[in-house]
Amino acid sequence: MIEDPAGVPLLDETNVSNRLGTPLRDEYKSLLKIWPGLLVGADYDGSVRFIFAGTGVAIGPDWAKGIEFIPDTARAIGTQRDALDDAAKLPADLYLRKLEPQWFLFFQRDE
Repeated sequence: MIEDPAGVPLLDETNVSNRLGTPLRDEYKSLLKIWPGLLVGADYDGSVRFIFAGTGVAIGPDWAKGIEFIPDTARAIGTQRDALDDAAKLPADLYLRKLEPQWFLFFQRDE
């Protein structure tokens, strides 16, 4: 997704850019079916976020949780924690739990 020349910042099953060639568009659609409602977003720094659950609108309040890939060339933004079990009770912020190098669980809540 990061290397895609069409520069696709956010994908879901119903929103796969027509700027992509048919084979790549079909591959994205197939991959997005692994979880109903999955959103995948890429950032300018090479991070990719897989959002498995969330609610809200663009102007908030809202929340999202999922898995994030953060390349070595980017900086992890947010508060790192050993567990996210109580994240819904924490103040609005971005919280990360490291799974392995470059891969994190995240919970983000905005007010």
